[in-house]
Amino acid sequence: WNDSHYGTPNNLLAPGRGINLGDGWETRRRREPGNDWTIIALGHPGEVRHIEVDTAHFKGNFPESCSVEACSVEADPAPVAEGGAEPPELAADAVEWIEVLPRRTLQGDHRHVFEVDCPWRFTHLRFHIYPDGGVARFRALGEGIPEPRPANTPLDLLAVAHGARPVAASDAFFCPPSNLQLPGGPLHMGDGWETRRRRGPGYDWVIFALAGEARVERLEVDTARFKGNAPARCWLEGLSAAAGEADRSLPALLSPQAPWRTILPPTELGPDRRHQLSPEAAEGAQAAPLTHLRFAIEPDGGVARLRVWGSTTSVGARNLGLAWLNALPPAAARDALRACCAAERWVERMVTARPFRDYEALLQAAGSLWQALDPEDWLEAFAAHPRIGQRTGASAWSKAEQARAAAASEDTLERLAQGNRDYEERFGHVFLICATGKGAEEMLEQLEARLGQSPERELEVAAAEQAKITRLRLEKLLVPPEPAPVATQGGEQP
Repeated sequence: WNDSHYGTPNNLLAPGRGINLGDGWETRRRREPGNDWTIIALGHPGEVRHIEVDTAHFKGNFPESCSVEACSVEADPAPVAEGGAEPPELAADAVEWIEVLPRRTLQGDHRHVFEVDCPWRFTHLRFHIYPDGGVARFRALGEGIPEPRPANTPLDLLAVAHGARPVAASDAFFCPPSNLQLPGGPLHMGDGWETRRRRGPGYDWVIFALAGEARVERLEVDTARFKGNAPARCWLEGLSAAAGEADRSLPALLSPQAPWRTILPPTELGPDRRHQLSPEAAEGAQAAPLTHLRFAIEPDGGVARLRVWGSTTSVGARNLGLAWLNALPPAAARDALRACCAAERWVERMVTARPFRDYEALLQAAGSLWQALDPEDWLEAFAAHPRIGQRTGASAWSKAEQARAAAASEDTLERLAQGNRDYEERFGHVFLICATGKGAEEMLEQLEARLGQSPERELEVAAAEQAKITRLRLEKLLVPPEPAPVATQGGEQP
């Protein structure tokens, strides 16, 4: 931030609407041109859909207007202890700040809600006030979009940070079901999901859409703070709607014919208590992948938190990665795709082609756009690759792809080095081969065989190899491989 004379921007994030004038962010009266601003790290990276600016208690000293910019950075800049400068990671010229809320007029002592029409995933917001003044609270509401992760990674499947969201509920009279997903424990009884008192038969329920296909392993139902109004019992059901978008529609999920199956049978609940539960009682439940969960309470009442731990399937992890790629701001998307193929025209066209409907659509676009390029574009992509057998200067992906070549004998590596030189002298570009799974001897054999081809034919062969490499790297981009175990000095795995 650049000024916090009367109150720090930290107050903007406090609960509630503010107690008094001192419970907000207020800057001194500006006597020179310019405006005041503060940078806020989002609690979870994601798509911002609404912004709330609350000037509660600020009646004669509120800003005339405000605007908001957003950016996406992979590093987590350290917070600034004293205002006056942006963190270096956010001030760099390479950071792409995008205006998500154009300048809007503000009123005093008023809660403003602004809609944001920008589909990108952001990590930080820069809140501008014009020219100065005080704001009590600032809120950014949206949907979490996590970074790609390896398949079978254990996680809380319902966490906001992992992209899960409620899609329907029978009742939310006192508190919304989205509170069930919040991190940490509840602060009070209003910090959970509570339904009105039921005077007839039936039960209450909420349906959650998981960010990706996953398997449930264990769960926790926390009725903390709910002492005289906890439900008598609960159960959990799940279904898989991975066949197509139509199967995920709300009418399909609410239909009596929807194939919900029991994950947790009806289980007694106690008040103000954390219940650790296991789905093992439901035969075959753990083995079946799910995309949606339905949590039911009987007959009514309040639950503070619901935790459902499990792991994403390979399909689920891929869908998580695709959602991340689709939502990256253009500059970040270019950087990510450039690691898969360094032809700039291919990168630019792939960025423009988003969002991709599914993984198959991504691969189809990658292949067709690559084939539509000129030879000069192909050569640009080739130039980003190290020589086969090169041990220095290669990227982490290149090293992994050439892992078997790195273990070759010195004689084989010398022959590869000479073959690379002969190849480049004949064709004018690096020898390119999809090295994944191939040993040095196999690659040397193919190198020597391809030396006899015409330049025109060899360019086509190399382009086909690049297409294979791009396909494999897109898979790694969406679903990072499990990190290799690190050997100890004794050679054992830690």
